[in-house]
Amino acid sequence: MERHRKTFLLLAIITIIGFLLRIYGLSYESIWYDEAFSVHSGKQTLSYILNLRDTSPPLYYIMLHFVVKALGISEFSVRLLSVFLGTISVYFLYLLGKELFNNQAGISAALILALSPLHVYYSQEARSYALFFLLTLTSMYFYVLLGKKPNKTNLTIYLISSTFLLYTHIYSVFIILAQNAHYFCKCKFRIKRLKIWIFLQIVILLIYLPWILSFRDIVALKAYSWIPKPAFYVLLNILPYFFAGEAFSISGILLTSSFLIMIVVILLNFHGIFSTKEKPLLLLLWFFIPIFIPFIFSLLFVPVFTLKYVIISSFPVYLIIGLYLSEAKFKKSLLAVIIIFSASAIISQSMSIEKDDWKNISKYLSANADQNEPIIVIEDYEALPLGYYYNAICFPQADILNCVKGHNIYPAKDMNAIKNKKGNFWLILSNRNNRDKSKDEINNFVNQNYEVLSSKEFSTMPKSKFYRTAYSFLKNKNMISIEHSLIRVYHLKQ
Repeated sequence: MERHRKTFLLLAIITIIGFLLRIYGLSYESIWYDEAFSVHSGKQTLSYILNLRDTSPPLYYIMLHFVVKALGISEFSVRLLSVFLGTISVYFLYLLGKELFNNQAGISAALILALSPLHVYYSQEARSYALFFLLTLTSMYFYVLLGKKPNKTNLTIYLISSTFLLYTHIYSVFIILAQNAHYFCKCKFRIKRLKIWIFLQIVILLIYLPWILSFRDIVALKAYSWIPKPAFYVLLNILPYFFAGEAFSISGILLTSSFLIMIVVILLNFHGIFSTKEKPLLLLLWFFIPIFIPFIFSLLFVPVFTLKYVIISSFPVYLIIGLYLSEAKFKKSLLAVIIIFSASAIISQSMSIEKDDWKNISKYLSANADQNEPIIVIEDYEALPLGYYYNAICFPQADILNCVKGHNIYPAKDMNAIKNKKGNFWLILSNRNNRDKSKDEINNFVNQNYEVLSSKEFSTMPKSKFYRTAYSFLKNKNMISIEHSLIRVYHLKQ
């Protein structure tokens, strides 16, 4: 009884810490394009959401719709759903660790997740990722329970959680694929259980079929065209990304180094740590399938591989490290190192700006732009975050693009499309839509075609000279994959 009370207290403390880290500074960063798209979609009717042509299935937008209806569209309100989903994930990782290994492994894995800079970051974003991660853990947990106790309750909850998972993110297919690969490796073709499993997968497939059919139209629209063809060095960045997250910092490097040392120790003593082959097989399939199948597909066909989509493969890594920590001789010292470096990395992350700074861009325009001067953005999608802050009238409208045009905000196809623009106007250029052009090329284009009345840069790159030097060195060596945003606002005259 005393042991259960201690476990409950530890888990409660870890979960509360995870919640506080996720809710702290929730409104600090701007709503950027992806979030603005989520909020704009959530603001529409359910019919609009169900017919939305987006790369993500509609479940998250439906949930956000009700949040927006109840709480409004402030930065805090629209991100709050992700905070709660990310916090619940900490609990489910504990359950999964406990079920696969032991209580201590579950507690250690939950601590790693609660303090993960990467997961804190995505638990503060108004996107489907936090829901995707939670449903991944829920589906996996009930998959494991189903293998031990194939009763109606576990079967029903697995069916529901897996269906919801598929309607959250396209990469959820790889979780179901990993489960099936594991099941057929371990089932030894027990006919009765095999029939139940196949029937279960057919039901899931039939429920998912409407999205599969609509996804063909989304592919035709080249919805994944923003994803570049991956280079092999990106695979080397996966584990550092899982440990240190989106922000580059010295503490993140130290945290990553600590975890990598533990992984080396685990690999050297793999058979001693795992008592059976079945459990590591599930974790290895969970790790490799969501990474390598889309990576190979991206090399051979259409690029669909991006690091944030494979964060679901971080959970088996946390579980394996959790198991190692539960049996390590210097467990308390190792946990202290993880806590100190994780906390330091989260502090560094919270002090940096990672998202496009549309909030301050809009403030700058409000203070300097004349009402009659057009504002031009390159690409339609940039009208969304600009509209969120700069034009509250148009943002809730379903046809926001036509609305903003009536309020002097005009999307352009590319820079060449504005060469003949007459009079004074404002131009917003982002390195997201001009990745193939250097800063000097853009400045030359502007100076050759216009008179620059004023300009201002909004960058997520920290001003520290040490940071910039270290970042440039590691970036040139392909040792990090973190990208910094740079948006330039020009006041021009032709």
